[in-house]
Amino acid sequence: MKRRSVLCLGWVLALAACDHGPAFPGAPGEDPEGGTLGFVVSAQQGSCPGGAVNPFDDLARVLIQVTERDDDFAVVASKEFAVGSGTTAVSLMVPVGNDYTVTLQGFGRYDGTTPSWYARRRDVDVQQGSDNPPLEMVLARYKGFTCITPHVNLTERMFPAVVDLGDGRVLIAGGFTQATPTGAGSDKVVLDGASKLAFVYDTRKGTLAQTATAMNDGRAAAGGVFVPLEDGKALIFGGASKMTVQVRGDFEMFVDPADALATYEVFDTKTLSFEAVPEGQERKMTMARVWPATLLLGENSVLVAGSGAWPGSTGGTTGDPRRADLWLPATGITDRGAASDQMNAEHFAPAIAPLDDVDGRVRAVFFGGTTDGAAVFEVYTEPSSKEVAGSFVPLGKGSIAKLPFLASLSPLTEVGAAGDVRFLAAGGVVKDGTRYVAGATAYVVTVSRGDNVVSLAETKAVETPCAKRFFHAAADTERPGRVTLLGGFTAAAQDPGGMTCFFDVARYDAALTAGSPLDGAFWQPSAGEEVFADRAGHGAVRLDDDTVLLVGGMETTAGALNGDRGALLEVYAPPTVQFAP
Repeated sequence: MKRRSVLCLGWVLALAACDHGPAFPGAPGEDPEGGTLGFVVSAQQGSCPGGAVNPFDDLARVLIQVTERDDDFAVVASKEFAVGSGTTAVSLMVPVGNDYTVTLQGFGRYDGTTPSWYARRRDVDVQQGSDNPPLEMVLARYKGFTCITPHVNLTERMFPAVVDLGDGRVLIAGGFTQATPTGAGSDKVVLDGASKLAFVYDTRKGTLAQTATAMNDGRAAAGGVFVPLEDGKALIFGGASKMTVQVRGDFEMFVDPADALATYEVFDTKTLSFEAVPEGQERKMTMARVWPATLLLGENSVLVAGSGAWPGSTGGTTGDPRRADLWLPATGITDRGAASDQMNAEHFAPAIAPLDDVDGRVRAVFFGGTTDGAAVFEVYTEPSSKEVAGSFVPLGKGSIAKLPFLASLSPLTEVGAAGDVRFLAAGGVVKDGTRYVAGATAYVVTVSRGDNVVSLAETKAVETPCAKRFFHAAADTERPGRVTLLGGFTAAAQDPGGMTCFFDVARYDAALTAGSPLDGAFWQPSAGEEVFADRAGHGAVRLDDDTVLLVGGMETTAGALNGDRGALLEVYAPPTVQFAP
């Protein structure tokens, strides 16, 4: 059940209001320099494992802050409301302007100093007068998990594609819906039942709807990307219809070439439907790819790269996995021959993170998934023309001792900032001789760059239990420097799942300067902060309000798909969320 409360032009729970920040002369709507903002606020009432909490019963007061989009959280307008049984029509005057961030902090009746509920909207434009449309916002439990009641047709699944559609909506597509141990007591699981179904979650309304049409092929472990065309498209590339994974002990996986997919899907974000493939035509990449990396380039083109067979396995795909595909809005994917982009090594399920752009050409870092130590890191630079290939430059592996696979790579530096760029590499499995085992080392990676030269400056190891996980999720923040690690397998015999952990680059720098242990840059939730359904192989995306949406996954303790429908979808507002002072 979802309960909705309307703010005014008024907050129906507001009894009293007191202004903070800039004052505006005149009555609302009469100020020549200000505009009136109203709000529609919802809260999910799904049944989490720890029990649902109604925020409208819990709240004592609410603080609304409107801030500029800068590093200082400059507050341009704010109001505070005491929540009671009466109603007061309240309007918030804000200076005319663009790209504001609006944050709601809800304070409970028993703790009036720390927010317990939270909502945020970015890129808010304010026009003069009272004609500004009301902002739709959904409250999430701050430092906790808020469950979303799943659609009746959204069943348990592993490795779904989760794509941010750029307007507060998220596409959830496919995933394995069956997990069967290969034998009694076996830690090796066959994943199949790849779904064609897809759903859209609206983060600003708190609603979940099934798409008008399903995908053309059932798929899981696919790559996805949003393309901001005028009519809005989301692309889902490759994946598999079946695979086998070892979830405890030494890691193994296998995908039969016949089960790897070369097809891709085109989703129309306006009609909420997948485009049918015209009769007699194909919508395919030049080869099958499982967990390909996708990168949005200039002119709304998309690079699709990586993911061949798992090392040492004959299964996975056919063709040369070093070769990348290029999707163009007018033609889709075609065989570009000598103009094809080419990686320096095979990369299975590489992590990817943005580096910068040079004269409008995108650069990005690809990481891991290769047995070639000279190309653990590769930097891709978009070409100046789509008629020629872009360049992949190998950066080596730095001081990384064991070759990583299935790891995450999170930005710690704002894209476009001057100077070196840093990333956090964490999780995954590592090659240990002939074995693949869960790693326990994170790395703070520093990349030096110029207009034409990029080099790997440093890979600083941090030994921490927080790094021991694979098939996990890693979420950065809008203002880079903090990372949240969620879930994953640890390969333990009675696997409790990867603990929720946080990383702060400011803590890391302080420890480095003081000569203190670097693992102090990581920390875990305080007692009572976390009610989390253990999961691995879940879909995840960081939303524009800094919360993290988690979808599906396998229960790490049971080695079965998540059987608690109340926890099938969760929204997490981590303590890495930052507020204005």
